[in-house]
Amino acid sequence: MTTAAQTVPRTQSDRRTKTRKALLDATIEVLLNRGFDGCSLANVAKYAGLTTGSVQHHFKTKSQMMLAVIEERLFETSDDQALELKANENIEDRCKLLVETQWQYYGDPKYLAIWSIILGGRSDPEMIGKIGQWQKNAIARHERAIKQLFADHKLRPSQVKAMQYFVNAQLRGLALLQTVEPDQANIKCQLSMLVDMIKLQISEA
Repeated sequence: MTTAAQTVPRTQSDRRTKTRKALLDATIEVLLNRGFDGCSLANVAKYAGLTTGSVQHHFKTKSQMMLAVIEERLFETSDDQALELKANENIEDRCKLLVETQWQYYGDPKYLAIWSIILGGRSDPEMIGKIGQWQKNAIARHERAIKQLFADHKLRPSQVKAMQYFVNAQLRGLALLQTVEPDQANIKCQLSMLVDMIKLQISEA
């Protein structure tokens, strides 16, 4: 028996959206496996099981494709509101939440794709300029979330900024480390140490 949902055909917009998503997902996989130089429109098309013409229908150039990957896949979500909503938890739980929410982003294998784009596309001023602006916006949002998360400690702007950079720098390093040493027990230990360091800094603020 055919259900009503099965009889409704997908619109052209639905098909286009699905194809675009498949192309962006394929681009990330090619970046992770073949690097920036190997991430051509033709290789993405092959990985996605489509023609190069199909890719060009969505992205005229490689730069356009890379920018779409960053904006729609790598910077597509934010857990900042989740941090702000936990401002009444005890200090240790808040420190854990800060680390865990950020690690969900940095610990995801697809995070490394952004570095392939940044390093590979550093000769493209438009691409690097837009990446830089997105990063600045993300940093500003995260600083506001940290300030709200630890509002009762009345951190100075300089302390908030230092904490934001410190946490993200540690997690970026850990993300790179796990590519060559994927020891989950060690990673868990490193995350726990980071929580303790944040807790100490907050307590002394």
